[in-house]
Order: sequence, then structure tokens, then C-alpha cells
Amino acid sequence: MILIPLIWLAISTALSVNTMLISEYKHRAQAVFVAQGILDTLRAGNYVDIVPVINQPITIDTRGTVVTTDDLLGNINVLLVTSAAYYSHYKKVTVSVNWDENTVGAGVKNITETLATYISDDPAG
Repeated sequence: MILIPLIWLAISTALSVNTMLISEYKHRAQAVFVAQGILDTLRAGNYVDIVPVINQPITIDTRGTVVTTDDLLGNINVLLVTSAAYYSHYKKVTVSVNWDENTVGAGVKNITETLATYISDDPAG
């Protein structure tokens, strides 16, 4: 009689943890998708228009719904490093997307996904 509630508690805890982990990894994938879109936009634009962006707010619609209660709120940062002499026609562009994620047992933790690439001022790439 005592074993059944304990087994049920263990199963429900495992399912809860699994659901939160799936949600976190889905959010990570969505953040990478957003960062890749920003890099693609910068690559397609004018080289001189690539400028740093610090803590630009972002909302990611995690479930594709009209309601905003399930959206992720975070920030986007675009960092630039221009290279010296030989590589002066390239900019290293790093896009970071960060947000707060609810976790099991740890409360809220800040997560960051980062992508980086080099962008050239040469139209041929």
C-alpha cells in the first residue's frame, strides 16, 4: 500500500522534470533560430550599417499563440570586432540571445545562446 504512492510520486516528478527540460531545449532552439535570422539580415544588408546593439528587448512567441503569457522575454546583443590591417575588410559579428527560464529545483536561471560569424565588405563574400 505504501509503495504505490511512492512510485506515483517518483513517476510524476520525473515527468515534470522531463517536461521542463523539453521546454528549455525548445526555447534554446528558438533563440538560435532568432540569432541566425539576425545574422542573415546583417549579412544581406550594407556592411557599414552593421553596428553593435546592446540589450535590445525581444519577445519570442514560444507556442505560436495570440496569448502573450507563454512568450519568452529576453534581450539581444550584437557585438562587433573589427580586425586589424590584413583583415580590415571583415567584422566578427556575435549575436547573443538571453532570457530567464524556470527550472526544476533551481528557480529561475538566465540562459544565453550565442552565434558568431565573420561578415565581409566584399559583395562576393
